[in-house]
Amino acid sequence: ELAQVKMSEPSRADDVAPGELALAYTNDSFKVAAPQIHVMPVDLCEGAETLQEQVSGGPARSVVCPKGRITRLAFVDNGATLLSSHDGGFLRRWDVETGALVQEAQVHEDAVQDMQLAPRDGSYVVTASLDKTAALVDVRTLEVLRSYKTGRFVNSASVSPLYDHVVLGGGQDASQVTTTSAKAG
Repeated sequence: ELAQVKMSEPSRADDVAPGELALAYTNDSFKVAAPQIHVMPVDLCEGAETLQEQVSGGPARSVVCPKGRITRLAFVDNGATLLSSHDGGFLRRWDVETGALVQEAQVHEDAVQDMQLAPRDGSYVVTASLDKTAALVDVRTLEVLRSYKTGRFVNSASVSPLYDHVVLGGGQDASQVTTTSAKAG
């Protein structure tokens, strides 16, 4: 462990910028706190004491997001933009420098459970949702390039780094796993 970021609210998502020069993390809506994205510059090449001092200073920028959970977060466009996924099926693009909302699109009808960048070039993401679909989404336009419909909740999705394959995982909501019969999911 190199450093810890202390928070008063639960954090669900984080990412490190290309070149490891910035850290982004979220906090859930909790008590009076609104859901937020926090960005702080860091130099991960520094020693542990110096890195802890960097993160102890707190974020350089915090962006208050619309109501609801921020489920995943990823630096895109060589670290100039943050892409976030949300309850309600939304993807949002944020300018890292200003914190301004650049674009948003509702790509699912229910919560996005997972969002992963394409391993080859990061030009698209695959999302997994409780609406029983996964979507391949262009990072720059937020246009759904392809949708994958299933009969079950989709908890995770990934793009193969070697082949033109998308893998989906899920079946039932995680909170129901221990309360249902093995035959149900």
